[in-house]
Amino acid sequence: MRTPQKKLVALLVLWAAVLVFQVVWLSEPARLQRAQARVLEEQIARGARLYAQNCVICHGPAGEGVIGPPVNRPEWRENLTEIEREQVRSFLTSVVELGRGGTDATTWEITGEPGHWTITSYTRMPTWGRSQGGPLNEQQVEDLVALMMNFDWSTSAVAQMIAPHIPPANLTTYENLPEAQGVSAAANERGRELVAQNCLVCHMIGDYGRPYGPNLTDVGNWTTPEFLRDWLTNTDTLWPRMPTVWMGDGVRKTTPEDVPVDWTGIHKTIMPNPVKDLGLSTDDIELMVEYLSGLRGG
Repeated sequence: MRTPQKKLVALLVLWAAVLVFQVVWLSEPARLQRAQARVLEEQIARGARLYAQNCVICHGPAGEGVIGPPVNRPEWRENLTEIEREQVRSFLTSVVELGRGGTDATTWEITGEPGHWTITSYTRMPTWGRSQGGPLNEQQVEDLVALMMNFDWSTSAVAQMIAPHIPPANLTTYENLPEAQGVSAAANERGRELVAQNCLVCHMIGDYGRPYGPNLTDVGNWTTPEFLRDWLTNTDTLWPRMPTVWMGDGVRKTTPEDVPVDWTGIHKTIMPNPVKDLGLSTDDIELMVEYLSGLRGG
């Protein structure tokens, strides 16, 4: 038999259940938001490892771009509506999965003069999606896209998230570097010495160096002595320092796939200036230009 006391207890239990349900219901959005934030952090961490292993050598450790276009683009991350974010995500996913047409070897067309360069790239971006014959599965492609759309690309973040996953430099003495073509013995010796001392900490030549910056094994094929001289003396102010037009199919013609690169904002090199920062002389620069211009692979 139910007594008034039992009815009161049942009513109190019911109200307590209702209150608990309301608290849980009200806190659910915050819980989901925290869970989504954790998932995104994990995606960015995985994307950073993949980026360091596969993308740095073309797009730069800070996403600043060199052989490939910059990927640290604010317009992919900031002030986007949900529709715009989905459009960016779809675009980046497609590019990563399918790549872009062009030449397998780095191919630039450089015209103009110091301070007024025009640089066009015909270089192919590899296919990365496994569904298209590439090495990355769907989750890995999503992780890379999450990185590009959410990473802040600050110096501290790059140092913490990306730099530790780039292999250490495989340094060597200059005797192990290849000789440049069409260069005197004296220029070869001193040029190799300067490059071994100053460049291999970030760049690869053959099996030596570090894939932190572009591979220089055949740099003489895709740059010019004039551009290299400008690059090595005006590193921090050179504009443009890399292609501003990317030919999507590798054909020297105007196509719908041409993509102009945005040169505003943070799209600057992180390479030190050899003259200002490394203390190299004008003569040293000339020898390095002569040596690097003669590097043509093989």
